[in-house]
Formats: sequence, C-alpha cells, structure tokens
Amino acid sequence: MRDFLNINMATSVNKSQFLFMSILFLAIVSSATGKIVVHQSTLTLSDLPVWKRHAGYWISNQTFLSSNGKPYTIDSWPYSYGVYKGFIKIEIDGSNVKERGIYLYTPLSRRECYIRKCAGKPTVLGNGKCSHNSNEKVFKGEFKATDEIGNLAGTFNSGALNANVSTTVIGDDSVLYRFTIADNLFQNLLTTVVGNTKVRTGQFYSGNKSVAASYYRERKVSEAEWHRALRQARRKYRVQREDYCGYFVNDVRTGISCAEWFA
Repeated sequence: MRDFLNINMATSVNKSQFLFMSILFLAIVSSATGKIVVHQSTLTLSDLPVWKRHAGYWISNQTFLSSNGKPYTIDSWPYSYGVYKGFIKIEIDGSNVKERGIYLYTPLSRRECYIRKCAGKPTVLGNGKCSHNSNEKVFKGEFKATDEIGNLAGTFNSGALNANVSTTVIGDDSVLYRFTIADNLFQNLLTTVVGNTKVRTGQFYSGNKSVAASYYRERKVSEAEWHRALRQARRKYRVQREDYCGYFVNDVRTGISCAEWFA
C-alpha cells in the first residue's frame, strides 16, 4: 500500500484521479479482508450535507419490538419499550462525530407490575414504585471519518455493551450504520434525515436469528428546547433525580452524573 500511496503526483495522474484510486484501493482491501480499514482523514464532515444534517439536538419518539411484533421485554428492565423517548446530542468536530443520548421509558401498567411480581421479576429499579416511577438509560458513540467521502468507523458504548460501528453514506440524506460485537452482526440501522426530521429503523440479530426491530422518529430542536423537553419528560414519567443518567443499556448502574456523561 505504501508504494501505491507514494505515486508521483507529477505524473499524468491528477489529484482527483489519485484520490479516487486511493479510496478504491482501500475499499478493495476492506472487501478482501472483511475488516474495516481505518486511516487518518482530514475531511471536515460538516461540509458534507448528510453529516451537517445529523449535527445538533434531537428529540425522539421510539418503539422497540421483539421478533413477534410486540413491545420488547427483558427480565432485568421493568419499564416499557412500547413507546418511549430519546434525547440525543450529536457533535461534529472536523473528521470526528460524538454522540450522547438518554432514553426515558414509560412506567408499566398496574397489570404489568402484577404479572412481573407474580413471575418473580423485578418491578422497579432504585427506590421508585412500579406503575408510578420510570427510569432512564444512557449511551454514547464515538466515530471518525475513514475516507474522504464521509464513511465512519468507531464504537457504541453503554456499560458492558461495546459494539464496533461502521457507516456507509447513501446520498445526501441517508446513512447505514452497521454494529458488530466480536465480529458478529448485532444491528443494521438505516438513518434518513429530511429537513429537521430523522427516521431510524434498526434490525437486531443474535447469531443468524432476527431478535428485535426499532423504529425511531426524531425531530431537530434548539438546545434550549431540548433541555426543556427533557425536564418535562422526566416529570411526566416521574423519573427520580437520583436515577438521572442512572443506567447503561445493559441495565447496570452508571455511577456518574449527567454532567460527566455529556462532558
């Protein structure tokens, strides 16, 4: 590869041809090895329409479904995945993308609390009360441009859940995120941004089996509206202050404050 990248620019190969050949070569290497090839990029992602549209503050209405089409459930999380809220902040700095988010879940119904209690499953985390108080989770993503056309590679982290992520830009409005854990496909997430709205649809896998799907509907807002809506949602779902940014995606305590998480 060193010989390829040391082509004399004074030859008949002009700069644009050289750039195209470099990207093509990296793509061929990636395809042949099945691995993500990461190299330093000087690209300013905010110059690209698709990433410029991603940057900012987003509020999301979210639905997470099991493979049977019903709201996802898990023994360790006694709150509803049927309809819940997301608050996401995306920052772009040169060739880097930083994403931080909070998910707020709705309380279970009294019937659901009774069913979980009878089954010996937890009905609340922390000091709240089932059917009255809810809770929230946090996640983060760190990505960097891997080429000059805006594709990224990086990680998605939330406690013990750590996934490698690569993206494929599909035009000026869409990006496909691919999440893997231990080289196994975990999620494909198609994201489309039109105006100030964003839709994300995810397919989740365990081995060769489809296990869940997500449907997130988001709108871009100002920083002030984002903070105001977050406060309102916490009051509506009666999330206790001690639980703010309190849990990772794998339902384990974070042990840090929201200020530390969003730093």
